[in-house]
This record gives sequence, C-alpha cells and structure tokens, in this order.
Amino acid sequence: MNLTIRGRLTIWFTLALSAVLLLVVAVIALKLYTQLDSETREALRSEEQWLTNLIDSEFLDLATAQGEELDSLAADLNENLEERYGLKPQFALVAVQRHHGRALGSGGMHSIEQLVPPDLLERRAGIYTLVVADDHFRVRVFRREWGVAAVGVMNETLFEVAEEAGALLIWILPLAMLLALTGGWLMSKLALRPVAAAARAAESLSLANLRERLPAYAGKDEFGALVATLNRMISRLEEGVKRLQQFTQDAAHELRTPLTVLRGDVELAYQDESTADETRAWLQRILDRVIALGQIVDNLMLLARSDSGDYPIHKTAARRPWRSSATSH
Repeated sequence: MNLTIRGRLTIWFTLALSAVLLLVVAVIALKLYTQLDSETREALRSEEQWLTNLIDSEFLDLATAQGEELDSLAADLNENLEERYGLKPQFALVAVQRHHGRALGSGGMHSIEQLVPPDLLERRAGIYTLVVADDHFRVRVFRREWGVAAVGVMNETLFEVAEEAGALLIWILPLAMLLALTGGWLMSKLALRPVAAAARAAESLSLANLRERLPAYAGKDEFGALVATLNRMISRLEEGVKRLQQFTQDAAHELRTPLTVLRGDVELAYQDESTADETRAWLQRILDRVIALGQIVDNLMLLARSDSGDYPIHKTAARRPWRSSATSH
C-alpha cells in the first residue's frame, strides 16, 4: 500500500503517542502494584511477628499439654485469633507440633481451615496468592520451632485496580488514537505546507522563467537545506541556459552575414544574361537552399530571443476562413 508522506507521518505519530500512553499506563500500574504489594508484604510481616510473639509468650504449652489443659489452651488461642482477625479481612491458621499430631487454631473467616487448600500448611515458607470464598488473599506461610502458621490478608484492591485500569484503557486508548490521528493529520499538514508551496513553485518553472526561485524557508533543518540546494541547482540551470541562448544568438548572427553575401552573389550570377540555362537552373537550386538556410538561422535567432524572454511568442489558435457554398463554386 502506497501512503503519502502525510499519511505515514500521521500513522507514526499515532503509534508513537499510543506507545507512550501504554508505557505511562504500564509504569503507573507497575508503581501501583509495587506499592500495594509492598504494603501487603509489610502487613503480612506484622501479622507474622504478632502471631509468633503470641505463641512464644502464651501457647508453647500446646506442644505438651494434655486433657482439659490442652482444650483450654486451644480455646484461648482460637479466642485470641478471633479477637484479632474476626472483624478484619484477614485470617490465621496455626498448627503447633505435638508428639502425636498437631494442635490447630484458627481465626478470621468462618471455617477457614476448610476454605483454604488442604496442603497449605505443608507448603514451603513463602507468600502465595489464593482465592478464598471468591476473594483474593495474599498468604504468608512461615515455620518456627513450635510448628507452622499461615496468615492471610485480603488483596482485592490490587485486582480491582487492575480491572478498573483495563476497563479505563478500553475507552481511553481508542479515544487517544482518534485524537492522535486527528492531531497527527493536522500537524503533518502544517509541517508539509512549505513542501506543498515549494512543489507549486517548482511546477511553474520553465525555460522562460528560470529567474524564479522556490520560496525561501526560514527553518534551519533538512527541508531548508533541500530548498537551498534546489535553488542553487536552478541558478546553475539558468546560467547554463543563458550560455546556450547566447551561443545560439551568436551563431545565428555569425551565419546570417555570410549567407546574405552568398545569396547576393548567387542572385547576381542568376541575373547575368550570359548565364546558360543549365547553369541558371543549378543556381536556382542553390538560391533556394540558401534562402532555406537563412530562414533556419532567423528561426534560431527568434527561438533564442523567445527563450530568454526578449521576444516572447504567444500561441493562438488558427482559425480556418469560412467559405460559403456559393463562393466555393
């Protein structure tokens, strides 16, 4: 597909603006994601520290307690966890290692131990993204000497921001591309206006008006250099044409004198009564050729003067004389 320079400039401008827009949105989204992720990680570290201090200070006996003491400690642990996480979009799971099995505790979402993956507490220490009851959570699994625990913080904000950003882009990107196309077309039109003016000026140039030049361009850029180069080229063409015209005029002038003399001599010889008829016929042919050469020389002179503008030729349509039927007969 052959596109004009204006079309290519418009497309390039649109693509560049769209790329910049996408880059800006990507940078903002990345910054927002980094900030939210940092806040989430900080919250998880805080909950990990609180839960570790709680177990270390009050519930280490869960590893060895038996009977009613074990039930009482487990109930107190669940109460503490529920008090901490019951009214927050968070949860905690604790598994204290015992000689036989584990002592489990949980708080936050109801029946959270049944909503999370069964192997959550078996995973390696680290941060995971889970969908719990249709909500997104960032979960930190950590291990201590007494066992393993997991704390989760709802991270729905990050996903909501991503969805809103995607929905916003669906509207902004087409609008931005439309504005970019319009702006690119107008900007390219303004930028190429000197090119159009130079093209019109170049179209009007001919041998008769080589004194004309392309419009001066004030900008010191590639187009300004091109205009200056073309004007210098036109100056060289004008100088060459002038030299050729001068040579043609000089040649015609130099040829006219000897042809005039030759014509006079032939006419005198033709008019001599002693000239034989055969010779007279031969002189007549020479005279015809001399007259034809003279006309050629006159035409060369006229053409040279016409090209230089000293003797312009104006072309007019020749009209055929009207003749009536009566006259034709």
